[in-house]
Amino acid sequence: MPNFLKDSPLSRNLTEKEIDNLLLALQHIQMTIEGYTSTDRDIIERYNSKYYKNNIPTKTNMNSTKIDILRAEIGAKLGNFGKKRQGFPTGLVSKKVELVENLSKQCFDIVKKPKSDLSRAEVEHIFPIKFQVLMIIQDYLDGRWKFEVLEGGKLGDFENGQRYVEINYPIFHLTTITTREENMNLVPEINRIIEHWKASDKVTPVGQHDMESVRKAIENAEHYKRNNIVFYKDVTLVGIHQHHFQLVSSSYKELMGKRIIKKSNPLKKFLDKWE
Repeated sequence: MPNFLKDSPLSRNLTEKEIDNLLLALQHIQMTIEGYTSTDRDIIERYNSKYYKNNIPTKTNMNSTKIDILRAEIGAKLGNFGKKRQGFPTGLVSKKVELVENLSKQCFDIVKKPKSDLSRAEVEHIFPIKFQVLMIIQDYLDGRWKFEVLEGGKLGDFENGQRYVEINYPIFHLTTITTREENMNLVPEINRIIEHWKASDKVTPVGQHDMESVRKAIENAEHYKRNNIVFYKDVTLVGIHQHHFQLVSSSYKELMGKRIIKKSNPLKKFLDKWE
């Protein structure tokens, strides 16, 4: 599909490998859910179809081991976006992250800290990878996108939903920078949001939940608000000059507060030794 993702807001930033990863992930989802059983050698080699041979889960059997495998494999593909698998930066950095100015590069650097330090900076996907997987699977079940099925079971172009995919899914990879402690608190908060939006008539890969309402809550930065995360008041370029702030929802921009930058003092370590 040579034109896949050409209309995405991030089309200029996506590599060929990233585009292929998303396309294969979507095809993987459709083939698994629809119970693909073809033994066509080309299809087997392309889609690693050892998982599709027999007893494939159906739309009414989404809690099987096969779906757990599917979620893990799709998560691996979706996690491989952006430089060093760190997604696409938005320029939103938590005020608790300690920065120093890099005058030569005209940006900021993160103050390095031990991995065990809870104030250590970490890159955080606005939409965590695990949630992305669940949301995309749910979108397929809801009929938001689907590929044509060609003779022999091969998948062709989109039957419907290509524009929906191109506009929405790359945006899932927008990232912020928070402290390790803040990062650790965000996923449990999303789990609480998911639990809040239970709907007895809506069966999803994680149970009976209204995933669209969960998505809106994440777009509304509810998990950041509940953790009292505040960003520096300005777009903050860390190590690079490129950002995607224009693609961030207004809810995240509203969390931008007063910026306090600690400037590096080259004499501090020396003076501390003699105190």
